[in-house]
Amino acid sequence: MIGQLGARPRSSQRGQDINYPNTVDLKQEPSISQSADQPHADPTVTQTAAPAVAVGASAAEASSESGLLTRLDRIQRSNPVTAIAYGVAKKFGEDRAGYLAALIAYFGFFSIFPLLLALISILGFVLESRPDLTDDLVDSAASQIPMVGDQIASSPETITGSTIAIVVGVLGALWAGLKVVDAMRNGLNEVWDIPRVNRPKLLKARLTGLVMLLLLLGGVVGTIALTAVVNVLPDIGGSGRIAIAAGSVAISIVMYWLAFQLLTDDKMRWRSLLPGAILGGTGWWALQTYGTVLMASRLVGAKGTYGNFASIIALLTFMFIAAQVSILAAVINVVLARRLWPRSLTGDDLTDADARAFRYLVESAITHRSQRVHVEIKETP
Repeated sequence: MIGQLGARPRSSQRGQDINYPNTVDLKQEPSISQSADQPHADPTVTQTAAPAVAVGASAAEASSESGLLTRLDRIQRSNPVTAIAYGVAKKFGEDRAGYLAALIAYFGFFSIFPLLLALISILGFVLESRPDLTDDLVDSAASQIPMVGDQIASSPETITGSTIAIVVGVLGALWAGLKVVDAMRNGLNEVWDIPRVNRPKLLKARLTGLVMLLLLLGGVVGTIALTAVVNVLPDIGGSGRIAIAAGSVAISIVMYWLAFQLLTDDKMRWRSLLPGAILGGTGWWALQTYGTVLMASRLVGAKGTYGNFASIIALLTFMFIAAQVSILAAVINVVLARRLWPRSLTGDDLTDADARAFRYLVESAITHRSQRVHVEIKETP
């Protein structure tokens, strides 16, 4: 299978009539009435003068705009910071990252409740002799969920019964919560342009997803433990609180680092995943620390309009922003690892980074090992 990518020629197709809006039919009578004492005017000059000026002005504006884009393109290519920034923005748009983030937020909304049920059940089983500690940990876990966490913590439900029943129930809840992991895996594969033929089958994907889910739950437990320290020691000093905040950020970074490796269906170098992990982990901590408070204040005014749906809308918004940050962090990893910069701003003078990006994008559509793809970049005449 051979595919070619080339710039569309600017000339029109042959055999088609083109109607130019500024063309004037000289055979028509002039539409301007003339008085008897006014000398006869040349209709050709009268009718074509204005369109000629309009066409000339349009051409001048187009030339000026093209020249401005060319200068901006030259500036952004000359500076590595602007070149990388534009490369990330272009890659973000090419991968339809907003759509991928929306899928993650959607499945995250429906996965968060069974995952919380599994976490509460595990804590209740392990800390059966310490119900007070269990309640504190449940409250801390619920506080990780903005807007609706307090409502969940006020009436927690757990999976009860024998040991086998609890294990089966927890595994079922984890299985139901795998949708958000699958959505994140799909997003990372799309961003890294992993060929579809190399993506794992259902069973392998589920097993890796369960491992990642357990690691994420472990990270949540670590964050909860740090939060519990703050609650138990309210008189802790400023340096202690900074150390706890740094610990929370470090846990988030490690969780992103592991997720970027385990959920991408190709072996990546750990060092190439670190920049995005730092951005994603820091962004998640900031979103939880400050974004929740901001959205809660906006929620008070929104309840008068949306009623009980305001909490749901706020939670979906929070998840969508978090998903956008996660996909953006993954895009940064791809651009830096594959050096997809500088990219062309005008689309005329394509760079080697553009050619690599096109090749990876086309190769991601391969569905069978016998397929071969060839990408050819043709210069615009």
